[in-house]
Amino acid sequence: MKRAKKHVALLALLFLAFRWGLAQTKVEVITKTVEKSFVYKSGYSLQVDGKSAVIDVKGWDGTGIKVVMKLISKGLNADVAKKELEYQKYAMDEINRSIVIRNYLLLPRNLDELSTIQETEIQIYVPKNVKLGVKNAFGETRLSEITGQVSIENEYGDIFISNLEGPCRVKSFFGDLKLRTTSGTLTFEISHTETSISGFSGSAKINTNLGNVSIQDLGEVSDIKIDGQKADIDLKVIDIHRYFWSVRSKYGEIEAPADITKQLKSIKNVKLEYGDRALPNIQITTDFGRIEIIE
Repeated sequence: MKRAKKHVALLALLFLAFRWGLAQTKVEVITKTVEKSFVYKSGYSLQVDGKSAVIDVKGWDGTGIKVVMKLISKGLNADVAKKELEYQKYAMDEINRSIVIRNYLLLPRNLDELSTIQETEIQIYVPKNVKLGVKNAFGETRLSEITGQVSIENEYGDIFISNLEGPCRVKSFFGDLKLRTTSGTLTFEISHTETSISGFSGSAKINTNLGNVSIQDLGEVSDIKIDGQKADIDLKVIDIHRYFWSVRSKYGEIEAPADITKQLKSIKNVKLEYGDRALPNIQITTDFGRIEIIE
């Protein structure tokens, strides 16, 4: 995981160095904004497919869907920036009861590399009870004030979710995942992802590989199941006696309040259960990671 993070950090530094070099001279910025609205009907879904885009989806009081897409080209020469902006393509269509929004780059065959920085910002406003699917690669995904069913797949980018009500499925590969004030059923398949959850109510199933998970400020929960591989798990609760605990660590360590750990002969290679089984269940399993339960 450390080696992979070093590669990502190196790429980020090289990118920043390029942008810093542009900052020493006048940078020409060419933009194009496209807007479109859709009628959203019961049984429809919204599918968003982003490439190196910042995708920001917000709930609103409207009954339809509004899309504002901003295409940005930055370079040292205005004519070149304007020309290369045309390589940014997009689609906003209604197909078989689905509203499809996507962006992508389409380069000429004789062009080896761009002379500009191309960016895309996609702002989408959605009504209540929306069925939303988002895919994004090398970009940031933000969701807020949404009531409905959500599915997210993100690669090499961060995910920020706040004030979400409803089931939420997330697949994340390389990035940060932050949730604030959410309720519903969470299903996460995450790898090389640092996950932070605060103010959550409902149930959660989290599988994480080479990515740490931190949870605090739990509301009313039914069940939480976390399966970690080479991952540290931190869970902060108000009262450990509100839950039934099932905790297993193969090669990592466990830190927990004395009521839980007093039965342990060792803090390594541990399997323990604590509490009343009729209470909401919290199950945590990890192999080489550390488990910390804080009251």
